[in-house]
Parts: sequence; structure tokens; C-alpha cells
Amino acid sequence: MMEKSKPKVKKEEYDVVLQGQPAVKPMIVSQREGEPFRVWSPNEFSLLKRVLIGRPEGTNMPAAEWAWRYDVPGCKLPSHMPFPQDMVDAANEQMNYFVGTLEKRGVLVDRVPILPMMMNRPFTSPIGWGQLNMHGVNNVRDVSLVHGHVIVDAPTVRRTRVYERFNLRPYFNLLAKEDSSCYHTSAPFPMLTDETYDMDYYHDRTKRIHRFNLFRYRIDGLKASSGNLRSQNGSAFNRNDFRSVYFWTVCNGRNYRCRSIHC
Repeated sequence: MMEKSKPKVKKEEYDVVLQGQPAVKPMIVSQREGEPFRVWSPNEFSLLKRVLIGRPEGTNMPAAEWAWRYDVPGCKLPSHMPFPQDMVDAANEQMNYFVGTLEKRGVLVDRVPILPMMMNRPFTSPIGWGQLNMHGVNNVRDVSLVHGHVIVDAPTVRRTRVYERFNLRPYFNLLAKEDSSCYHTSAPFPMLTDETYDMDYYHDRTKRIHRFNLFRYRIDGLKASSGNLRSQNGSAFNRNDFRSVYFWTVCNGRNYRCRSIHC
């Protein structure tokens, strides 16, 4: 009895152009011949069928901000600069090996495009604050969530990552176009003004109880994710208190993002 041949996998590159600016790295989408696109991710332990993986290009040592301090012991990289090319090459080597390993196991692997805004450029928000650069698009699960057939743009407390989601938008638009049951939405977007943050956190060691207490901040009428929160009256809450209110990005005491795009 002859073994049934497996469907061929086709990889297609998309040259993403936004506002007349071409992406630094293209979007790559894999698909098996004869199989339709399907957005479906009910849990984190079913058989993985497709995954979106980030890229090291456009990753920078972020400039300091209220939500985070990049105080890494032994790190000699100055703030707000790109990671050295040898580190990018090493990361690419490891990522490519990881992609190959997944593909050998039958997983469809897609790659996110990298927009020019990620290339160590300063930016400002329309409400007045600014940053000297953005962080990168390595961990796409940090700013997105797939729940069933729903894709959610998740909020972030870090200014250096607040516009990172736009690198994923062309990919999500493609999925929504190919799968009519897919619903793409966005969680409430915090303003991230100076009033949002606990400015004394990095100066008061008593507040640095553990790594998940990095963010205690006033909510802009929003139960946001990542860290301890402060209500409008100034009282502090742990993220678990809001689990039932804002379960998209708060679960089991840590940030919860589905790692697979659809499975």
C-alpha cells in the first residue's frame, strides 16, 4: 500500500508598503496546497498547526522610560541604539534553526514584516510624550492575542512597544481577508501619560518586591494588562483582581498571550 503524499507547502513573500515606505523585511506566509486559511486557537496545548515568529532586525536597546529600566548587569550597550549586527546575525541563526525545526514537525511558520519605524527612530505621541526609539518585534505574542477565531491587539504599558502592533497589522488583515469567520479587534488603548505611572518605583526599593511589580500606574479608565495597577483613587490592585474583568490579557498572575496564531 502506497503512503499518501503530504500536501506541498507554499511560502509567499509580501512586500509590505505603508505610507510609501517599504518594509525592511517582507512578510512571509506559508500555506499547504488545497487547505484554506483558518483562524482558530482554543487553548495552548492542542497540536500546533501555524505560528507567527518575529524577527531580530529592527531590535534596539530601548531608551529609558517610566515603565521599564534596562539595567542589565554586565551589559555595555548604551541606551537607544540598535543591537550590534553580530548579535542580530546570531539571533537570526537561532531563529532560522527554530523555524526549520518547527517546519520539520509539520508546523506552518509565518514571519512578521519589519516596518521602517522600528529602525532606531524617535517618535512622539499625539498627546505630548515621546521616545527616542522603539524596542523590536521579536515577541509578537506580547502585543497580540488569539482567542478562538478572534484576534485582539493587546495593550502595553511600555511606550517603546505601544506602536509595535502595526508591524503585525498587515498579517492580521490578510488572515481576516482569507478567513471570513475571523474577527480582528483591539483592546482599549491606554494613553501612557506621565500621570499614568508610579514615578517613584525605581527610586524606592520597598516597591520592588518582585519582577511582576514593575508597573503600578493610574488607569485611564481602563483595566490594562501587565503589572500592578492603581485605580483612579490611588489604591493599588494586583492584576489577578481584574482577571474576570479583563481576561484577554490577564490570566494566572502573568501576562497571557496565545503563542499560536491558529491551531
